[in-house]
Amino acid sequence: MDSSTSLLTVCRKALAIESSRVVGNKLIGEFLKETFSDFKWSEVTVHGGNSLFYTETNPQKNKIDILCYSNLDTGTPGHLSLWDETEFDPLNPVVKKGKLFGLGASNVKLSIFPQLKALIDTSKESLSDKNIVIVGGFGRESNMRGAKRALRDLVKKREVDRLFVSHPTGSCLSRGSIGRLKMRVFFPFTEDEKNYRKEHDLKENNLSQSRIFSSEDASAINANSIYKLIESTQLLPEGTLVLDLEGGTSYTTEPESTFFEIDFEPKLKQSVVQKLKKFSDLILKINDGLLDGFVNKDLKRAIHIGRCMDNEEGLTFYGYCLFPSNIETPQLDEWLNEFKKNVEEVGGEVKVMDLQAPVLLNNSSDFLNQKYVNDLISLNSTEASFFAHHFPNVYIFGPGDEDLSKKPNENVDLHDLSLSYDFYKEVFSGVIFK
Repeated sequence: MDSSTSLLTVCRKALAIESSRVVGNKLIGEFLKETFSDFKWSEVTVHGGNSLFYTETNPQKNKIDILCYSNLDTGTPGHLSLWDETEFDPLNPVVKKGKLFGLGASNVKLSIFPQLKALIDTSKESLSDKNIVIVGGFGRESNMRGAKRALRDLVKKREVDRLFVSHPTGSCLSRGSIGRLKMRVFFPFTEDEKNYRKEHDLKENNLSQSRIFSSEDASAINANSIYKLIESTQLLPEGTLVLDLEGGTSYTTEPESTFFEIDFEPKLKQSVVQKLKKFSDLILKINDGLLDGFVNKDLKRAIHIGRCMDNEEGLTFYGYCLFPSNIETPQLDEWLNEFKKNVEEVGGEVKVMDLQAPVLLNNSSDFLNQKYVNDLISLNSTEASFFAHHFPNVYIFGPGDEDLSKKPNENVDLHDLSLSYDFYKEVFSGVIFK
């Protein structure tokens, strides 16, 4: 990176490079190596279009003094019509009112660039006896595969003195992160429903009804278009036959709209709609604290539903549950069993697809400069929950606002990027630690 090239310029170029989970992080990794060519880069190739890209300042040392782990991949942008700040193109980075807009701006594609810029600007004397490793990874949404590969193929059995996990914290140190349980809930059709659906497809004329539900720009569960659909089943009569269901694009994102098509069959006595009515009540009860100790007071919703669809066998809903950072594994197991029991009682089936445990860190006293210390708990899961099981000193830090991440018009405050640069420069020089 040329000394005359600004951090903002590099970040804008990075946001213009596609690195969603569909594409992988290869292209942004190549940009990383080309832009910061002063460093010697290594690559661990993983299937699925992803790699670990990393550089070490003192690789012959059998210890890692500081390891910085950031993800280079992003979620999917969702519906482009909502990205009005970037002219409906999430890969068109725009600077407005001191903020940089673009997919991945806040979570957490840009975190690695202040780190690398700070490493360039740290004096050689300060770095002479340190081995600093900076990693561009992937896969927070897929069971943290990148972090696991980093531990196996990069860290191996070396001691790591301090490990920094990138996450949008407003460039303050977070003292922990909540856990997340990715799940699939399935409601099977009865045999009568399956037969009626087949017969309906063969009819030349039918009087089916359809409706489209839209999400609102709010965090409450009743603003979600899929939940609006589920809630609407409370008004449907006996004999309602579900013909079509489609909503959302990913279990993590907010669905813009949900399509629902139904018909009425008087002879149908038991249907999936009756199960959805009970599921609607269950979701509200869980968000109101039905399962004690589960809902964090800071969460606006405990359950998020991001995608739904129908097939020949039934209706499937994809989403996740969030739980507090102070919950222990036995409590989590107990809650999960209780949740499964409640869903089964309303006629559904639960499959756990990914579990990211919560973590509570008590290491803010390690720092001399307390301006970076904050009492916040990140309301999203992070790789810290994985690394904290292996290393004693794990920290969560990064530019951006997690309330804006994975949403249309995602952005980062330019002051946050500068603060992140200042923080890592102090970290690499060692002046920030007691």
